[in-house]
Amino acid sequence: MVACNVFVYLGWSPSNIAQTVCLLCGFLVLVFVDWSDDLARLVEVRDGLNVSWAKTEVNVYPEDYGQVASVLGFASANNLSVYPFCMGTNPVGPTVKAKIGLVFSRLNSVLEVSPENLYVSAQSGCPLTSLSAELDKRGLYLPTDYTGSMGGWASTNAVSAYSTWYGMPRELVLGAKICTGDGVLVSSGSKTTKFSSGYKVWKSLIGSLGWLGVFVELYCRVYPKPEVFVSGVGDTSLLNTLLRGALRPLCVWVVFEAGGREALGAVFGGYASALKRINTSLRLSEGILKPPTLEGNIVTVASKKGLESEYAKRALSALKGDVAIAYVGSGVVRLSVKDFSYVEKARRLLGVPIIVERGDYNGDYWGYHPAVLKKLKQALDPKGVLSPGKFCLGHP
Repeated sequence: MVACNVFVYLGWSPSNIAQTVCLLCGFLVLVFVDWSDDLARLVEVRDGLNVSWAKTEVNVYPEDYGQVASVLGFASANNLSVYPFCMGTNPVGPTVKAKIGLVFSRLNSVLEVSPENLYVSAQSGCPLTSLSAELDKRGLYLPTDYTGSMGGWASTNAVSAYSTWYGMPRELVLGAKICTGDGVLVSSGSKTTKFSSGYKVWKSLIGSLGWLGVFVELYCRVYPKPEVFVSGVGDTSLLNTLLRGALRPLCVWVVFEAGGREALGAVFGGYASALKRINTSLRLSEGILKPPTLEGNIVTVASKKGLESEYAKRALSALKGDVAIAYVGSGVVRLSVKDFSYVEKARRLLGVPIIVERGDYNGDYWGYHPAVLKKLKQALDPKGVLSPGKFCLGHP
């Protein structure tokens, strides 16, 4: 409408306006067809995505690492933005709008399992459920309760109840094959814990949400699976006793609700005879209990390690939240909140990073912007094509 008013102001006739608009539309269609047709010569192209967490014009489905590299090289050469994803079950941060959705669902294989050296290698699109099934056949397990793909697990550095003793994905990933934003495939790290030389590029990508580069294959540390799992719930006053007991739990978390209710959860693993020594003050049941699933608007607080419960209570009050989960020993607290009205105030009050993990927020999702991220972005994605807008307000 504005354009037509300008044409009328310039004295153009209706027929001239119509011809010009048709030419412009034809040009725009031609530009789109040009790059999408060229892209289709490299990889299968389908319709894009239009969901709350991502909007893409087209999606591509690479079937090997070479196609991943070709897509990113093409995008970088043509200044086309790319959003890498797989299952979309655990989106983090603001909505991404990109020309190309890079979907890893066909790179979904478990490549190698080594019971002797306790590692597994799998492609980034491999669902954790498929990986767990393969490991279970060999009496092994990867300590996480993440429900998405391997690439999503690493890219989000997802905390879990197992992080108490086993750490985050950053501690469990031994190495990876990655692809940079300009389409260069790089192998970094090793399949064993003995590797120590060189810069650990894969660690830079862990937690970067596909903004610095993409994983195509991961090598991870795994552990012998316990004979029996037993879960327990009880009063939060038992926490110190559990952590200092002869039989330590594999997982520990504490749930705090706005109404004042508190509860502790724990999972133990081992031989059935040994598990008889578990503190009987807990209400026990066989199997693996998980922390409650948070719904709606979600915020993550980076607490000081060992003080997760304290920060959970403070954050619940400062953010006017509904539920807070303290993942004991991980340095992470997650909360569900009604809205994000108190995020900035809580950041000042608590003095630690507070991240808007999920939900529609008009402010700064991250609250901290290390200068090193800009340097890594320039080195690994020089054209800035990956996950545009994932780090908001012009910051990295």
